[in-house]
Amino acid sequence: MFSLDEIDFGSVAAQQETHLSSYFYRSGAFIQAGSVNTYLVLGAKGAGKSAIFKMLFELKNEVRSLKHPHIGINDEPQLREHWETLNNHKLSSSKVTLWRFYFASLIAYRLINE
Repeated sequence: MFSLDEIDFGSVAAQQETHLSSYFYRSGAFIQAGSVNTYLVLGAKGAGKSAIFKMLFELKNEVRSLKHPHIGINDEPQLREHWETLNNHKLSSSKVTLWRFYFASLIAYRLINE
């Protein structure tokens, strides 16, 4: 017999989880996130966005919307850092500008690596 202390419930954050694929549940949210009609995944902290993102990337060959010719960009938004950069350079305090800056950084990153 064993106690509950011996059970591995995984890491608190999906980014630090090493065995996520062995017990990840493909919920409705996961299926929706992999849909061709989904462009943005929103949710509260702890809702599972990072876990879904990580598993979508790992299972990209199984998720129809991520198969060629679509390109998955393995990135986790660093919006707080981008927001600080914009404010430090007094460029703008607009959230629209923040998202434009974020998408421009993704495109620049992709171009540099290609």
